[in-house]
Amino acid sequence: MAGMDRGYAAHGRDAGGVRFAPMFATLAGSYPRPADVPTAEALRVVLGAQADSGLGLLSDGCVHRSDDASTLVEAWTIAGAAAAAEGIDLPVKLAVLGPWARLALPAGREWARPGAADARSEVAAAHAAADPLRGAGAVDAGADVGGPGADAAALATAARLAVALAALVEAGCPVVEIHEPSASLPAGPGAGEAFALVHRALLDRLPADAHATLAITGGDAEALGAGSLFGLAYRSYLFDLIAGPDSWRTIAKAPGDRGIIVGVADATGARESRLEEVAWAAGYAASLGGRGMARVGLAPSSGLEALDPAQARALIGLLGEAARMLVGDPDELLRRFDPRAVDLRSAARGAYRPDRRGRPAGR
Repeated sequence: MAGMDRGYAAHGRDAGGVRFAPMFATLAGSYPRPADVPTAEALRVVLGAQADSGLGLLSDGCVHRSDDASTLVEAWTIAGAAAAAEGIDLPVKLAVLGPWARLALPAGREWARPGAADARSEVAAAHAAADPLRGAGAVDAGADVGGPGADAAALATAARLAVALAALVEAGCPVVEIHEPSASLPAGPGAGEAFALVHRALLDRLPADAHATLAITGGDAEALGAGSLFGLAYRSYLFDLIAGPDSWRTIAKAPGDRGIIVGVADATGARESRLEEVAWAAGYAASLGGRGMARVGLAPSSGLEALDPAQARALIGLLGEAARMLVGDPDELLRRFDPRAVDLRSAARGAYRPDRRGRPAGR
């Protein structure tokens, strides 16, 4: 990818032929829609916020999809044109609800908003009404994910959605991100095999060099088994490590040639995300399977639509800053850390105490 006028300069190349930064940050679905502005302006604001915050792989944030964006190709084209109009030369992905998530949509009504008693996923909440392909799975909406006929319904939905994904990739979309919230996943005996069967059908029409990402949010997918996930043709995986910390066990089993996007910045706003935690997660993911930083990305734990714009901007700013420092100046990153986070002796005391030479104790 060429240079850019805004954002974090991406370079390097992954196995799928898509140019990314050696370490990049991205969204995990939605972003707060700016209030009281036309849709086109809202999209420009959201894309600009990502680029200015240092994200290396952008998204439409699910803010512009409506009746006039009736296909995935059109949705992505609109986002790409808006980025170009803003002078942003960075790849733009498209997040799409997967077959199992579509199957779990309650019939006759929109998905519950985050915080509601029956809300299953922030990402699903953002996509339910806005996803231009919601109608592709409407006949299956409200089905019992674990009930009789669920596998066949999910497979039929995947087959329809596969046609649209192939068209999206053919149009030039660099990354197709498939979201399957944890609560929508199949359960019980044979769940892993059923999930894999459906997603093989979903990816069946994509060319070999396409970059598809599987995002598991709102929990983990441990029950499916690592083989069911990593036996699929996804080049990268995004895991919510706030709601699903057990996903670290899954990540440990991932082949080293698969990209891992660590969702470690709390998308709910319930706790403050810290630079030290983000850097640790990136380093740990890079160490597993000999992956290296070139195959690690940073993200919020899930969609950000529940946050106010200032909170969301601060969170993605933290991720963009961490990505820049991890690649460009590790020493600067260490200087930004709370000393207690990197000084074991002080941590054991429960208080930071520099040694007599002015260096952190224990170093």
